[in-house]
Amino acid sequence: MLRIMDKIKIVVDAMGGDEAPLNDVSGAIIAAESKPDILEIILVGKENLIRDELKKHKVDLKNISIVNADEIITMEDSPTDTLKTKPGSSMSVGISLVKKKS
Repeated sequence: MLRIMDKIKIVVDAMGGDEAPLNDVSGAIIAAESKPDILEIILVGKENLIRDELKKHKVDLKNISIVNADEIITMEDSPTDTLKTKPGSSMSVGISLVKKKS
């Protein structure tokens, strides 16, 4: 008997690395193209920057979505305090999505 599986959802903090969101978007595209039937990728961060980066790659993948997060965590921010002080950051929003299983 065949079992229909739900897609695997991966939440990516697209603003969390060097040269963000360039590397995060590139990695998401590679993953999304490799397993379009089973992966759903959710990019979290400044929506306009993520959309601009996706346009550079000229792809229209239906298994990549964007959730906007306006606040930025800087190197000066305390890692333990940011979830409380910056609830609109990509990290906080991404963690919330995982927690809600969205």
